[in-house]
Amino acid sequence: MSRQEKKQTWTIKDRLLFALVIALIPIYILLIPILVIYLLVSGLWFRLLVKFKWHSQKKYLLFVYSNSPNWKEYIETNILPKISSYAIIINWSERSNWNWKKKPLEVKVFQRWTGVKRYFFKGRTKWDGQEFNPVAITFLPWWKCRVFRFWQPFRDFKHDKEKPLKDMESKLYKVLDSVR
Repeated sequence: MSRQEKKQTWTIKDRLLFALVIALIPIYILLIPILVIYLLVSGLWFRLLVKFKWHSQKKYLLFVYSNSPNWKEYIETNILPKISSYAIIINWSERSNWNWKKKPLEVKVFQRWTGVKRYFFKGRTKWDGQEFNPVAITFLPWWKCRVFRFWQPFRDFKHDKEKPLKDMESKLYKVLDSVR
């Protein structure tokens, strides 16, 4: 048998895999609307929890940062004094102290809107996600969530490009101006 004939021949394994994919298409079609409804309802549920638990305390945003030398001093000197009276603030570097079994609302909101996932691999905790720290998640008005990812602006800042960071800060402060 020539090489070209081998490429065109389907093995039993290939045929079974193809049949399985075809057979699962109706299940996928049913699951997609269920997943969309779940995402919409859970997003609304989190927004309501934020409204009732945080807005009553005049807290309108979640700010997450870490002890990275790239931004810790800048954040604690320039950003936190301006937002602390309106923010729930958590330090990513202290995540080993977080209650992962009961997951406080802060952690749930953080995971929901940054996409960061926690999993275990070979007995160690691993994290999966991109540009999730530092981040500000605002709920103004309560039903509208905005995510401000500061990772890239701080990376630019490290390379002497100050404008992206200043722009991101001003966008965040502009959202908070509605409650000041």
